[in-house]
Amino acid sequence: MRRILLAALCLLPLLLAACTGPGATNAPVAPAGIRMYHSVMGSGQYSVQITAGGDLTVDIQPGPGNIQHAAGHLTPQQMAAVANAFRGWKDLQPAYPGDWTILVQITYDGYTVESHDLSQAPANFVAVKALLDDLARQVMQASTRPAPPPASLPAPGGLLNPGP
Repeated sequence: MRRILLAALCLLPLLLAACTGPGATNAPVAPAGIRMYHSVMGSGQYSVQITAGGDLTVDIQPGPGNIQHAAGHLTPQQMAAVANAFRGWKDLQPAYPGDWTILVQITYDGYTVESHDLSQAPANFVAVKALLDDLARQVMQASTRPAPPPASLPAPGGLLNPGP
């Protein structure tokens, strides 16, 4: 009897997840806990966070004591793009070494991957980084704050590339 009850309790989350009731959608949803942290030593840092509900926050600190914040909400199409971009995420290695003055750390569904050199990182890591950069840029541009996005925000589809 205990085994049956234990098995039922273990399967309950799977059964509930498979159920579709009125108003349920089959659109992919990004799990809670997406976070990207990007730091370039001496040049500042920024982070992007996305909740399962599609809320996106961006915090940029281009220098000491100067923090800019913006928040927005992703469309269902953007949420689907995020969920699709992270396919195979847990197959990546946890770290890709390189220049230690640069750090890009992305956590998805509890699994963190970091890269110190995007030229050595796998293509899907670079693609996820580019997507999150683009979403962050959109939120910063749509922000009601009077200040424009700082120059330290990555260019479309890319990393904060320090000059040669």
